[in-house]
Formats: sequence, C-alpha cells, structure tokens
Amino acid sequence: MISAKKLEIITSSTAEDKVIQLLKRHQILNYTLLRHVEGNGKRGRRSEDDFIEALQNCYFVIICAEQQALMAVEALGPLLANYGGVCALTDCQTLGRVVN
Repeated sequence: MISAKKLEIITSSTAEDKVIQLLKRHQILNYTLLRHVEGNGKRGRRSEDDFIEALQNCYFVIICAEQQALMAVEALGPLLANYGGVCALTDCQTLGRVVN
C-alpha cells in the first residue's frame, strides 16, 4: 500500500471548468467528476434535477501525492469563496503508485 491524499471538492457546476483548470495547473490530471450532486448547505438545497446549471453542484474525487494536494487546496480557497462549496483532504492508501 502507498500513502496518498484524497481530495474531495463539492462546488457549483458553474465552477467545474475552473476547478479542472486549477487541477491541471498543479499537475493533477486524474480525477473523478460526478455531476448533478444533491445536497443542502449554506447556499440552500441543491437538487440533481434543477434546470438551471447555476443551481446544480458537482463533486470531484482526486487521489494524489501530498504536495500536489496541499498546493491545490491552497489555490482552491478563493475559487470556493467565490462560487461556494467545500473541500476536504484526507489520508488514504492506494494499491499502486500515485499517478497524477
């Protein structure tokens, strides 16, 4: 098992492309993206069947090296402050080397 970091980002669908650009700038090329995520937060309830994209959320899951994750989290602060959302960083173990 190899130690890594799991970075989870939930934000507005309107920020999706900006998150992807930010990840690329930090050499994070592998991620899983789930669109139309439901939930409730300080900006109110989000439903997967909202017709207005700005009212939908997306969810990124990234497994990467610690240094990449820390730099990405720092850069995500202003983006999430503007678009809303949350970011969580946790330790994890992978079965192979961390490729990103």
